[in-house]
Amino acid sequence: MKRISLKKRRGLHTIIGAVFFVLVMGSTIGYVTYSMNLVDNLAYQVDAKQDTNLNRQSEKFEIVDVNIVNNEFILTVKNTGTIPINVTKMWAKNMTDPLWNQTSYQINQLISPGEKLTNIGQGTGLVALDSESYSLKLLTGRGNALETQVVSTTNQPLEMSLFTTPSNPLTVQNVTLLYVVKNNLTEGIIQQITPVMNPPVATGTATADLKEGPTPSTAVGLNPGETAFFKWVYEVAGLQNEQITFEATLANAAPGNSVSDTVTIDIAPVAEQSINEVIGGQVGVIALDFDSFEFCDVGAVNCETDQPANWKSAWEATKNKAYLWRMNVTNSGVESILLDKHTALFMIDAAETGGTTPKTFYIKKDSTATNEDPGAYVNYEKSVVAGGTTTTLYFGIETPGSTTLEKTQNTPSTEMVAISLLIFGYRDQGTPGYQATDPPYSQNLSYKAIRLI
Repeated sequence: MKRISLKKRRGLHTIIGAVFFVLVMGSTIGYVTYSMNLVDNLAYQVDAKQDTNLNRQSEKFEIVDVNIVNNEFILTVKNTGTIPINVTKMWAKNMTDPLWNQTSYQINQLISPGEKLTNIGQGTGLVALDSESYSLKLLTGRGNALETQVVSTTNQPLEMSLFTTPSNPLTVQNVTLLYVVKNNLTEGIIQQITPVMNPPVATGTATADLKEGPTPSTAVGLNPGETAFFKWVYEVAGLQNEQITFEATLANAAPGNSVSDTVTIDIAPVAEQSINEVIGGQVGVIALDFDSFEFCDVGAVNCETDQPANWKSAWEATKNKAYLWRMNVTNSGVESILLDKHTALFMIDAAETGGTTPKTFYIKKDSTATNEDPGAYVNYEKSVVAGGTTTTLYFGIETPGSTTLEKTQNTPSTEMVAISLLIFGYRDQGTPGYQATDPPYSQNLSYKAIRLI
């Protein structure tokens, strides 16, 4: 028998070991490569998921307007985020008719950042009625949803008020009516508001003739908390203590959803010329535009005259806050009125008990396009020009001729406060500026009330 030498065995073992090592290393390298590819793929998927989540969180959009045109919805959506949005579907459900099934409609339209998409709902075939309410939901390609309710005035009583000025007309005189309607819902857009003034009801021989209004004729897309204002002008006439009651409501209003206000004739109709002959001068020639009464929160925003968006209709203000107030007045007389620094808005609690201490907001220098508080008011620097020219007056000063703003009441006994405009000054009889010979002038123009919450 031939024997293998020890040296040859050792060589064979070396070859087998090398082959085994190569196999092990190949397997290890393959596994490591597979693992690295798996980790890379997992990392990619994690990154992609994070990007998707980030993009989804970055989607921001809002419904800025809702209307019904040709019996179909027309929604306007604004992209308020930083990435494009694809609105893919709209779901709609009739909240008035329980037998009306929820239905989806394909939209598939892109909105770039900062842009608006209109006409959503047109061409879908969905019949939308002013007399019914709907629940709408918009979906995006990333899975975000935006829901809203489009509510009909037929189904939802709204908060409303009616103000008249003057409330006690002296002679045959124009009376301005301001109708205020608020969307008092916590959610839901009022699809359309159309004001209706019922025929005025008068006592005795009093009459009310419509001169203009309503202005505007309608309002659409009223969001929660928003307020719509409508204005009428009537010429009223009558004998002393005769009354005229005005009642405002909405087309398709919920049953009983209306509001009324009454004016009382203070004296019998007498020509202004006759009055002037008795007392020797013009009286009651200044009238105010009820709809122009506005305020601006000077502590929060820019109250210059070129910032109209920062001025709000002054029928709901906040307690214990300093505002700038303004309004438009006209002078129907033949002489301009130079305003004294004691001209002011006077605010008092509307409760019968008198409530808290009254507040007086004195006239201030005009707010300009570059300065909202240019300094102390100088006596007679403001003139209400004769001839029907519109003049804007600014108020809010704590003491006559100062620059410190007065705050509203801190604890009124009710939400309602009454406001009057107190005019003091002199009739300018020709020579520019105040003269010692100019006759004195005063007038009180009353408002009904505003809310102080």
